[in-house]
Amino acid sequence: PAPGVIIPSGHSLEGKAADYNQAAAQLCARNGMVALTYDPIGQGERLQYPGGDDPQGQTVTWGTRQHNVIGNPQLLVGEFFGTWRAWDGIRALDYLLTRPEVDPARLGVTGCSGGGTMTTLLTALDRRLTMSAPSCYVSSWRRDIENELAADAEQMPPGAHTLGVGQHDLLLMNAPGALILLTAVEDFFDQRGARESFERIAHVYDLLGARDRPAYYV
Repeated sequence: PAPGVIIPSGHSLEGKAADYNQAAAQLCARNGMVALTYDPIGQGERLQYPGGDDPQGQTVTWGTRQHNVIGNPQLLVGEFFGTWRAWDGIRALDYLLTRPEVDPARLGVTGCSGGGTMTTLLTALDRRLTMSAPSCYVSSWRRDIENELAADAEQMPPGAHTLGVGQHDLLLMNAPGALILLTAVEDFFDQRGARESFERIAHVYDLLGARDRPAYYV
């Protein structure tokens, strides 16, 4: 049996068919893994607002606008769009585990940008995962606010600030599972926050006697 990996998509109209999602899936497959990438709500084959006159025939533009039109009203009734999005990943993992060629003891998740967001949330929520590699998302709420970064409805868990929960805490919920922070110097997520999060994660892994497990790549 081979390791299995799910690849949530970043913000691309094509969703799972975007070149970087296909490149990631093919890279995993060529290295002996079973890879599954899937469309997010509001992208690819899951556009939600038909009947408009934009290029996709939508009344609300694909991607982040559809995410926010769906997600913002949920906050008024105590819902969080991030859990809806994470459920997609959990069900993708459920399907992957039906495949006889997949080793249930070696399951990973990796994605870029919006896919990095979902990688982080899934790492926090699903104990079946043994490895995660979020790309171009992990920084810190403080650095995001300092940089006045826009955020999708699924990117800011309600109450996180009040509870003192950082992005690093979400990833630590799966400690000491194998973890790689993939960050990019030219991405708009702040490298200071990424390094701060890594240091906090590394400290806990040290305490758990698993210092070799977290890694940081630019």
